[in-house]
Amino acid sequence: MAKNTKLWQGSEEDDYFPVLQISTSDLEAYEDKLCIKLPILYKTHLLEKNGGKPVFNAVPTRVPTTWASDHANIHLIFGLREEEGIEDTDYLIKEWNFSAKDIVIFAMSEDTAFYYFDYSSKNKYPSVKIFEPEGDLKGHLVAEDYESFIAKLYKEDYDFADDEIDAAILEEQQKWSDTKLFDKYIKEDNLDELLSGIIFYRTTEDYNWLTQKIIDLSKSKHSAVRIEAAEVLLSIVEYSFADVDSALIKQSIEIYNLDTDPDVISYMEDIKEFL
Repeated sequence: MAKNTKLWQGSEEDDYFPVLQISTSDLEAYEDKLCIKLPILYKTHLLEKNGGKPVFNAVPTRVPTTWASDHANIHLIFGLREEEGIEDTDYLIKEWNFSAKDIVIFAMSEDTAFYYFDYSSKNKYPSVKIFEPEGDLKGHLVAEDYESFIAKLYKEDYDFADDEIDAAILEEQQKWSDTKLFDKYIKEDNLDELLSGIIFYRTTEDYNWLTQKIIDLSKSKHSAVRIEAAEVLLSIVEYSFADVDSALIKQSIEIYNLDTDPDVISYMEDIKEFL
């Protein structure tokens, strides 16, 4: 059981949403409609309060987001409702031109990022991922399941200066300006540094270099690294396919098609739709 089981700030009357009570049968009807099972703890939270602002409003990401250098904001947890609720999933997918399938969007940040349950891996419990319409994270793994997600949440301290943020961004840019450092971390298979580097370099316009690094990252023993690399590969195929050496694309796809991680497999299935 997650340690931060207390979720809601206050009553629905004092919070973002108007009162809309739901029952267990309402949740079961939604699950039957989509042929899925919502996380047990999430259903418990919705029966307590059908959507609203959480007590804890931040989740660590270990990589930069549109919100901060190492975490993301959590503004609203959706309830079972149509407007800004989980029943809004299909609308949001179309609104942001999101290619993922078998998902349920259940939360959003103050800067338009949203969180979703990913059912594509067919695991017993869906993983939690973040999608930034205006950022670099397009399906970044935040937690293995909802309970882990809730356990990671904390209350963000807003007492920080903009110049401190700018300084952190500049430091990150200076660090990764030397691509040999990234090669060093690939050789060491340094989990934290590789995750940070992947997020930084995914915006480069040297797509051949980036695709070669994706191939190199396939040897990592860390599934989180290979998942991030596969996510970047999907982005390249979807948006920059014409700018990459076709031989590199072919090689990278052949390599990652052999990966047995469920999330990597899910990304590779998405890639097939663009070929």
